Amino acid sequence: MLQPSDASTYSTRGTPAGPARKGKSVPSQLMQRGKSLPPVAQNGDLRGYYRRLLEEFGSQGWWPAETRLEVILGAILTQNTTWRNAALGIGRLRDAGMLDLVPLSATSPARLQSLIRPAGFFRQKARTIRGFLRWLDEAHGGSLDRMFSQPAESLRFDLLQLKGLGPETVDAILLYAGGEPFFVADAYTRRILARHGVIAADAGYHEAQQSIHRSLDRDATVYNEFHALLVEVGKRYCRRREARCGSCPLQSFLPGMAAV
Repeated sequence: MLQPSDASTYSTRGTPAGPARKGKSVPSQLMQRGKSLPPVAQNGDLRGYYRRLLEEFGSQGWWPAETRLEVILGAILTQNTTWRNAALGIGRLRDAGMLDLVPLSATSPARLQSLIRPAGFFRQKARTIRGFLRWLDEAHGGSLDRMFSQPAESLRFDLLQLKGLGPETVDAILLYAGGEPFFVADAYTRRILARHGVIAADAGYHEAQQSIHRSLDRDATVYNEFHALLVEVGKRYCRRREARCGSCPLQSFLPGMAAV
């Protein structure tokens, strides 16, 4: 039986592509539990990127959600669209009282599609959400606590078997809702790493993720922050059709440039 969403909060100060929201960030919560922001590992060049971006932008305070269920829904709804559109869908679910497992699972497919319509691909995403809820009920008794108590690698494998959940979505769920150290190697990350010669131009998700995992400590707080910082670089400077290298804080790390 699906359980009511747990009360653990995951409020953040920022959003992937929208205006700031007030609240505690996931890193702040981890620090409150006695886990301070760890130093970047000394075994990879990307530690310099991380430090430089922290100096430039400061802590980003991701993910924009108040519960783990909201993180999961946001990760699904932001597929193939902007965060602004995904946030509209989340807002409609919130207004309808659907940010809880029990009423969400009980709503009809048509009603769910209507609520998340602003996020685009609403039929496909509604099927993904309903498929996840069925699996959660069958595999973990409808409990997110039980789901996240599973070994991280095993849980990642299981989630990837669900239709509509690819590596980027699954890793966002694991990192931002579960606090598990899986870097979200999204398009921003791959573009920046490729232009800096860290990975090949045609490198896929797994290769980009492994380059991060090899370079930085396997720590969810570091991965959380570094992902958000790279997205900020991608939005401001390392754009798909235009690379504004001259004003980018990572300019000195480009091949052929002397690191500072």
